[in-house]
Order: sequence, then structure tokens, then C-alpha cells
Amino acid sequence: NKVKKFLIISVNAIGDTYLSLSGAEKKKKKFPDAQIDFFIKPNSIFLFSGLEIVNNLFVYNNIYDLLSIRKKIVNRKYDYSLNFFPGRLNTMLNLFSKSKIKSGYWNFLKLKDWSSSKQIVNSNLNSSLKIFWKKEDSYLNRINLVFKNIKLKGEISTKFIYPEIQNVSKESNDYYLIHTCSRIQHRSLSNHSINELIYFLREKNDKRIIILSSRGDHNFK
Repeated sequence: NKVKKFLIISVNAIGDTYLSLSGAEKKKKKFPDAQIDFFIKPNSIFLFSGLEIVNNLFVYNNIYDLLSIRKKIVNRKYDYSLNFFPGRLNTMLNLFSKSKIKSGYWNFLKLKDWSSSKQIVNSNLNSSLKIFWKKEDSYLNRINLVFKNIKLKGEISTKFIYPEIQNVSKESNDYYLIHTCSRIQHRSLSNHSINELIYFLREKNDKRIIILSSRGDHNFK
């Protein structure tokens, strides 16, 4: 059988890209010889350190990258291009990828609140099939519905878990990495809640704590 080529597009927040890895892992188990590439933003590069399930990364820094990266994507002739989370740039990249089968949440208009709005799963394979992600569904179910739309078997029920990487010093693993911040206030923990979480973790053990944030996040200061 011909090797399957997957492009997963996630130029969104870090959490979306992390969850998208669950979809990559599922397809790698189904197709062990598959080539799986990701299109991401620089903020998510660290998620892929040491991962063997991903073959290539395309990193979008700014609008000037698009033409050169799109040319590389088209030349790779993907069997599937998928975006498990909505977004105008995700949509554009998927539709312009020239992959044989495209599926995902496509929108060119900015969604008022894409994290809780009912959204349709689109594809070029089953354009008449109406499958919706609803706000009561889980985020992992977003991925399952994209697979369902194009009849890719395999359901995800747990988040991606990083394998243990050999030859890493014990000290480098001795910390908690916490990403609790967002540009949207109601999606962020309050500073008080973050402090409470830190105190709770420190009572459990003496591990170092790193809080991950972007400059535009509500909690940055």
C-alpha cells in the first residue's frame, strides 16, 4: 500500500496544537508508515521536541512565509490535510493545500466565540454530510468528528501523552510547566487562583514551577 501523507494545520494557540497531536498519534498507530507533517506557529515548536510521530514542521512567522511554505506543501502532494480547530488562516491553508482529501472547521469570518459556538465539519469528500461540533462536546471530539466526516476510523478519548525521552538528565524533568493564561479574560485563571495552584503544588513537593504566557495574555503583567 502507498504511504499515507497527512498535513495537520494548527496555527492557533498552544493548547490547540497540543490537542492536535492526539489526532497525529491516532493516525500513526493506524498507519505506522504514514508521514505526518504539522503547520504551526513559533509558539508551539517546543511541543515537538524529540517526537518521532511527526516528520516535518512548517512554521508560520508572518504573512511573507505563506507563499514559500504553500509551494512546499503543494509539492508534497498530501493525501489528507486536516484542521481540528477553526480559524481563518487554518481554513485558507487547508483549502489551498491541494491535498486529495481536506477536512476541518472552515470559516473565513471571525467567529464571535469559536470555543463555544456550534460549528460544522467541512470536507471536499462529503460536502452534503452535515456533522456539527456542539459546545457540550469535548475538544477531543472535534478531532473525532473530522475523522468521521472523511471515514478515517479510530476514536480518541484521551489526550496525547509524551513518551519518556531517554538520555535526559533527571534535573531537567524536575518542574511543572503551567499554561493557564489567555488573551480573553474569562478563559484565564485569576492571578489569585494561579497563586493558589502554586501553593498547592509546592505543598506536594519541591519541584520548580514555570508559568507559560504570551505578552498579549491577560495575566502577563
